[in-house]
Amino acid sequence: MTLADVPESVEAGAVIQGSFIIHNFGNKGEELFILPANCELVSEKNFFLNPNESKVINVKSRTLSNLRRPGRSVLSLDAVIKNEQKQDTVGHIACAVRVVPKARYEIVEGRQLPVSIRLSHLTRKWQDGRVTSGLQGELFARGTIDEAGENTVELRLRGPDRFGLSMLGQYDEYYASLENSRVSVFLGDKMYTLSPMTEFARYGRGAEASMKINQSEFGGFYHQPRFFPDIEEEVAGYYRFNGTNGTKISANLLQKKYTAERGDAFLASVHGIFTPISQTTVEAELTRGSFSGTWGNGFFLNINSRIVDRLAVSSNFIFADKNYPGYYNSTISFYGQGSYRLFKKLTVSMLYQEDERNAERDTFFAISPISKTLQMGLSYHMGDGFSLIGNIRKMEREDRMAGRKFHFVEDIARLQIEKNWRDVHLSLTGEYGIREDLLKLPEDRLFNTARSFFNASYRLGEGHYIQGMVQYYNSYSETRGVSQAWIFGGSLNSDLSAFTRLRLSFQTGYQLEEYYRNRNLFDLNLSQKFGKNKHHEASVAVNYVLLQRTEQEKDFAIQASYTYSFGLRTVGKDNSQDITGRILNLGVESVAGIVVSMNGQTVETRADGSFVFKDIPPGTFYLTLDPTTIRLHEVPDVPMPMEVTVKEGLPAQVNFGLTKSVTVKGSIEIEPERLKIKTEENKPPGSVFIFEITNGKETFRRLADRSNRFEFPDIRPGKWTLKILNSDSFRGFYFERTEWELDLEPGTTKEININLLRKRREIKFQDKLSLSSVGK
Repeated sequence: MTLADVPESVEAGAVIQGSFIIHNFGNKGEELFILPANCELVSEKNFFLNPNESKVINVKSRTLSNLRRPGRSVLSLDAVIKNEQKQDTVGHIACAVRVVPKARYEIVEGRQLPVSIRLSHLTRKWQDGRVTSGLQGELFARGTIDEAGENTVELRLRGPDRFGLSMLGQYDEYYASLENSRVSVFLGDKMYTLSPMTEFARYGRGAEASMKINQSEFGGFYHQPRFFPDIEEEVAGYYRFNGTNGTKISANLLQKKYTAERGDAFLASVHGIFTPISQTTVEAELTRGSFSGTWGNGFFLNINSRIVDRLAVSSNFIFADKNYPGYYNSTISFYGQGSYRLFKKLTVSMLYQEDERNAERDTFFAISPISKTLQMGLSYHMGDGFSLIGNIRKMEREDRMAGRKFHFVEDIARLQIEKNWRDVHLSLTGEYGIREDLLKLPEDRLFNTARSFFNASYRLGEGHYIQGMVQYYNSYSETRGVSQAWIFGGSLNSDLSAFTRLRLSFQTGYQLEEYYRNRNLFDLNLSQKFGKNKHHEASVAVNYVLLQRTEQEKDFAIQASYTYSFGLRTVGKDNSQDITGRILNLGVESVAGIVVSMNGQTVETRADGSFVFKDIPPGTFYLTLDPTTIRLHEVPDVPMPMEVTVKEGLPAQVNFGLTKSVTVKGSIEIEPERLKIKTEENKPPGSVFIFEITNGKETFRRLADRSNRFEFPDIRPGKWTLKILNSDSFRGFYFERTEWELDLEPGTTKEININLLRKRREIKFQDKLSLSSVGK
């Protein structure tokens, strides 16, 4: 296995995208299985590789956005041959990618607490023509308050309540918290949770505290629910044990006081998460409770397993009897899904799902329909990002809100085709079947239905995504005739610059089954940061929505917001200093307005290329450039990110240049006509060509495309060495030359032509034949 193309460094929160090459040097074909570590496969997980054949393996890995110090992300792959007798690892490769923080972390957080103040004005136009408006303010702070960075505090003060004014409005929320490795204290509004069966999610105002001693944790909470009027207050206590290998066991107690002198409910449960065998996780809860002297029981079980490589199983089961006074009552819910890979490209799957009933959800949330689904399917992955998925499904779907608007059963056959390129995803789905409308008279219930869906997405570049979709619905019955509907939609997500963000989406309509939730018809969000250190942000949001629980009632609202961010100093400023720098003009049009970032500060260069970072403490940091703020085919003359070391009491200055970039490209010609050998002994190679270019400080790798062309765009001028890394991988062929020394001038393009020739075979002829015999 060979490294093909992986970045040397990325910013925290970015997705690392890389590729590797696997080559079969053996004399027989093998079925291979790829096992990734700390990364996710984008290409096929298993495939067949013929002798002397190569394949590109693409991976991706998301880095942590809250990284506290510079680190490395190690991507690792193992290639395994599997058969009935054994499992052999025949290839292994690992590479490290440097991950640099992009915000103020560790050192500065111990000195400044990040704080933001936000003021919003919301205006709503009702369907009857009325216009209402209101202001809402928010103070938010989160960070560490000590030099060691051990104690994290969080504070939010938001009000007044604007949730009822519009979908854009938020409810009022007030809370404060303190957390470290031993103690956690919370006071105010939040979603309080104990366990899946006793209290799964209950928003309210109260207090919670816990203490950790080695592997044990003791805690409890008190709160008054806000969006569930039947419960006046809750008191809970718990003990949790955090073992090895992800094992967690907890014992829970809960008391609920109901309104109107209905009495109290008492619940006790044991909850645990285990890994009994490799690649298998089991979560279970056994609970018992009483209300008005009557006892009831509940049970929860969740299993996710991949006992054998070809088989994956996931299931979820909830049971609560009619007397159980917990989050669920008188309900049985089951979800089970399994898939089995019959062959390397063919997988069979089965799904059964029955939703729970009688859950004590907050009235803050809409109530989704009840579904009962049985589905069986096949998926065929043809390679090169192409998949074919087919299934048959029997589903019952029932509206559970007052004044039911639908209740139907349908039998559907479904076929889906998907195609993925590097930046493009296409999906086309067709469905056909029979639906029975159980709210109609028996003679009007049955009708044929057909649906089709087309979805496309395209990544225009880093930070720019566009999506589009078309849906078509057609139904027919003898009594109703033909009914048709078209729905269109799309979205655009774009980071126009380091300080400007645009989010836009629209959809022309929705199906009736979705009326339980808010449905966006048009949504626009635009934000802009400004000011010397970009501490100010202005944003506008426009929303046109079909309101939940309605079919035609629409909500149009506009919200304008202003946010000011700053740091609240918590420790002395003894060692901090300003860092000055300048970007030198080495033959480019301008060095003004270039966005430079270091340790959470982002500034723009002045007309002469100068910039200043304020209050930087001693330490090692990484300086980065926003590539969208420099012109096409311009590059810094030093590798980025640039390491900057700040020493106490010593002035620091950062200078580097901006110059025109260089492009190196070329092509491979397999056995040129003038050098062609008249023989068919070996076929032309079908392997992948890997090129590497290095200047001693930086190394880049590229793969030749299907036309055997390669290109290194926008590299720095200077002396580089170009190599063919896998020149020995082509049986029966050899390269006329495998290495080039290049001296590249700014703004130039270097073209290299490479010949791959067939090896000559030397045959010797003997003039005469001599025989000898050995006597006795």
